[in-house]
Amino acid sequence: MAHTDYIPHDTGQFKVWAENLIEKLNTEYATLLNIPDLQMTALDRNYADWREAQGMWDKGEHSPMNLMAKDSTRKRLVMTVRNIVNQFIRYNTDATDEIKADLGLTVPNPEPTPVPVPTDIPGIELETLASFTHVLKVGVTEAGSTKKHYRKPPNGVIGYEVWRAEGANKLSAEGFNFVQLDTNSPTTLRYDLDDVGKEISYRVRWVNTKGEQGPWSAIVTGFVNP
Repeated sequence: MAHTDYIPHDTGQFKVWAENLIEKLNTEYATLLNIPDLQMTALDRNYADWREAQGMWDKGEHSPMNLMAKDSTRKRLVMTVRNIVNQFIRYNTDATDEIKADLGLTVPNPEPTPVPVPTDIPGIELETLASFTHVLKVGVTEAGSTKKHYRKPPNGVIGYEVWRAEGANKLSAEGFNFVQLDTNSPTTLRYDLDDVGKEISYRVRWVNTKGEQGPWSAIVTGFVNP
C-alpha cells in the first residue's frame, strides 16, 4: 500500500523533510503564520533530541535504550509537527499553496479527479449450493485469459447491481428484475423450499459513486437445489 502521509516514513527522507520544514519555518514563515515562539522552541528542541538519538543509532549503538530513545523522540517530534500544522498552517489563510508546498505539506487538489463511467464488463460465476443457496462471484476478469481471475472493482466503482430472471434459456436481457446493490463479492442469495427445481438466471453491472452504470456481464444460470 502506498504511503500517502505528508510526513515521510523512510528515516533518511524524514530527516531531509524535517530539516527543510524547520529551517523554512524559522527563517521565513513562523512570523508570517503567527506560530508562537513557545511552539517553535518545542519544535526545535524535539528535533534536536531526535537527531541526537538517531545519530547514536546510526553509529551502530543498537542497545534497547537507544532504540527506545530514537523511536520515542521521533514520535514526539512528529506529534509537535502535526500540532503546528493543524493549529497554525492547515486552515491559515496566509498559508498559501506555495508556502505549503515549500514546507513539504500536502496541497489540496482544487479539482478532484472525475469519476469515470464504468466501462469494464464484470466477470461473474455462479455456484449452486445445497440448502436453497446460490452464490455469485463478481469481479474484473483478466484480459486475454480463459480463466476468471477476480480483483477489486474498477476505479470509482461503489459496487454492482444484481439482476435476476426466472425460467429456462435466459439468453437475452428480457425479464430481468433488480435484486440488490452489493459492494463486496461474493453475493449469497437464498431461496425457499417452494423454489426447488426452478432455473434462475443472473447478470450484474458495475455502478460508480455517482450512480452511473456500466455494461452488463454475461448471463449465468443455475437451478435451486434442496
